[in-house]
Amino acid sequence: MTAEPPVALIVEDDEAIRALYVAAFRLRGFLVDEAEFAHVAIDRLSERAYDVLVVDLMLPIESGVYVVDKVRTLSPPRPEIIIITGADSSAVKAIDRSLVRAILFKPINVKALIAYAMEVVEEKRAAR
Repeated sequence: MTAEPPVALIVEDDEAIRALYVAAFRLRGFLVDEAEFAHVAIDRLSERAYDVLVVDLMLPIESGVYVVDKVRTLSPPRPEIIIITGADSSAVKAIDRSLVRAILFKPINVKALIAYAMEVVEEKRAAR
């Protein structure tokens, strides 16, 4: 039996960066949804179960911290969260680390991001 492809949600306001992440995840076999704004990400999270949530900390209107906080309200299984940020340490300190698998600082090595996401998915599936 073939395993279901992993599902990721990419939350990034920079269109070019978001497109790069989406393309890279798809090349590795992920089903990918994307969101430019936090409220769109929250809607997507309520509609579908994701294996991985990649979220930029600095989003317009509501921050990535808001998205992470909303994940707490989801019924399990919750997505594994990877934060991407270029923000200073005060913004990073606002994150509930119990919900976050990794915080990666810009500039991001996309190959490393994908490899880490694959590792997270494999661990999550092995734990089931």
